[in-house]
Amino acid sequence: MSQGLKVGYLKPVATQVRPLNDWSVDEDVLFMRETLDLAQTWDVLSPVVLTDQQMQAVIAGQGDSLQERLKAALSVAEKGRDILLLEGARTPWTGSVVGLSARSVAAMSGARVLLTARYEGPATADRVLGMAEAFASSLIGVVINMVPSDALDFARKTLASFLASKGVPVVGLLAEERSLMGLTVGELAERLDGEFLRGEDEKENLVEGFLMGALSTDYMQDYYTRRQNVAVITSGEKTDIQLFSMTPNTKCIVLTGYRRPTELVMAQAAEHGIPLVMVKEDTLTVAEKVEGLMAGVRFAQRRKLPIMAQVLEAGLDFSALYRALGLAIKV
Repeated sequence: MSQGLKVGYLKPVATQVRPLNDWSVDEDVLFMRETLDLAQTWDVLSPVVLTDQQMQAVIAGQGDSLQERLKAALSVAEKGRDILLLEGARTPWTGSVVGLSARSVAAMSGARVLLTARYEGPATADRVLGMAEAFASSLIGVVINMVPSDALDFARKTLASFLASKGVPVVGLLAEERSLMGLTVGELAERLDGEFLRGEDEKENLVEGFLMGALSTDYMQDYYTRRQNVAVITSGEKTDIQLFSMTPNTKCIVLTGYRRPTELVMAQAAEHGIPLVMVKEDTLTVAEKVEGLMAGVRFAQRRKLPIMAQVLEAGLDFSALYRALGLAIKV
């Protein structure tokens, strides 16, 4: 997959950001800056951070020209690069109010467009064709991701052929990989406003599922045989559940109710290398929170990179992609 190309990156419009020094930065931009070892400043990598206040100012006829800000960032980011990746916003229409929808950005920058779409059965075709209409001649094709194993045959033989007949080549079909859908123990602790009692050095452990410790140990044993890399959520008072959870499948134990565990539990967790995170809320409240967390999991974690690379190698047609971009590269 590595071809020795000098790759640059820029996210024209960001909406989900967090403060960092004197700038508000998108998590994806943070990840890509580190991964690609980019030296550009945040105002180049993420030139437009779209807030409600900015949109309100534009609607009221006020505010600076964000298009000019983007043009200036593009001129810096593309210097010395063979390829400049522009990451799209959450939807193709995000940024429309300031003249920076995906279509407008593509026209302004002269970029070729590669769509991505999550597999949703036959309805995937409707979604892809609807997005493709906006890009006309600038469209390279589409990559369809998170395709379940039992749907790969349909996606390859039927869906891809149909989309190609409509002028939208399928450049990649990426298989669903459960381990890419997890979040780290550190992220979990941060989102739950939790306190590490031990194991903070293991905060990069990936969690792929959750197990409620209010259930019986018989049920937990059955669950453990079917799932790996779980976080157990249980009351700080339930010593039996905590001790039962000391297995290789457990990547973290979340103790609810702000109750510290016994010294025996602390010792066993240290022996098995399992982080313990204490939170204030009760088990039911935490369970509701983590359900929402898993729905919004990002891929931006370094530990996921080798897995992501394997998925891309298996499902992306690099030859077709390079041809579409006019790159004379042999795969």
